Amino acid sequence: MTKRMSWALSLIFSLALAIASKGPLSSPASEPAEEIPFQHVIIDKDASGATGQGMDCKAGGDIDGDGFPDVVIGSKELVWYHHPDWAKHVIAVAEKEFTTDMQLGDVDGDGDIDLSAPGKDQHTVYWFENPGNGRGDWVAHMVGRINEAEDHYADRVAMADINGDGRPDIIVTEEVSPATQGSSVYWFEQPSDPRRVNWVRHRVVTQYTTNAMDVGDVDGDGDIDIVTGEHRGSRRVAVWENRDHGKSWVEHVVDTGKEGYLGARVADLDGDGRLEILSICWDTYPHLHLWRRSVR
Repeated sequence: MTKRMSWALSLIFSLALAIASKGPLSSPASEPAEEIPFQHVIIDKDASGATGQGMDCKAGGDIDGDGFPDVVIGSKELVWYHHPDWAKHVIAVAEKEFTTDMQLGDVDGDGDIDLSAPGKDQHTVYWFENPGNGRGDWVAHMVGRINEAEDHYADRVAMADINGDGRPDIIVTEEVSPATQGSSVYWFEQPSDPRRVNWVRHRVVTQYTTNAMDVGDVDGDGDIDIVTGEHRGSRRVAVWENRDHGKSWVEHVVDTGKEGYLGARVADLDGDGRLEILSICWDTYPHLHLWRRSVR
């Protein structure tokens, strides 16, 4: 399975999550449903440019503050496309490539959307400061580094307020190649000034290569928990319960022996106020896993 196929599958999966999260699952209608029209639009005929690299990073958000969501992608370049003319704007250029994941959010609290992604050497996590309307120079601020070993790479990225101080923190997982134990999940605590290089790194767990992760209030206690899925090894899906504002984490194993790749995504699919977990796979790519919350 190629990276392009994986990217396409993950994009379809993300779109399916977005649609599903809008409302509860419904039973099939007794009469055929009306067709919903779509128009296919090519945003960029050569998005990978001269590098020929696939586009691993993708996100959507209102970058320029005009009320319409724009499209952000990353490969060798990190770029955003303005809706609806899809004019291309370069955010940054990587030493190798921007790979695997990114997250959008207002890191510095100034009301516009910034971006966080692994970049440069794939061991360093950055956040990129929106100049205000997305046009102009985006300043790259270092968040921190993961394991320095050559076989470790920053993989999944999420942005959420882990410690409840009102500032978004950044959560990162590691991919390990070959897929042995030694992959850590970290959260980087945002300091009072996010432009300073003193984000404190906290380790949540070290396990098999972790290529699936999401965040959300899974247990409904008002704070943010972390959900992870291992790509290989024990292939464990687990909820890491946030205790004491991110100072400790309690593992709740959801399942084992089921691969998570670009998965372990959470959404309330049935509208009962509780989060379900979904995962797609790489090695066992025909599989789409869903874990629904059971009633105690």
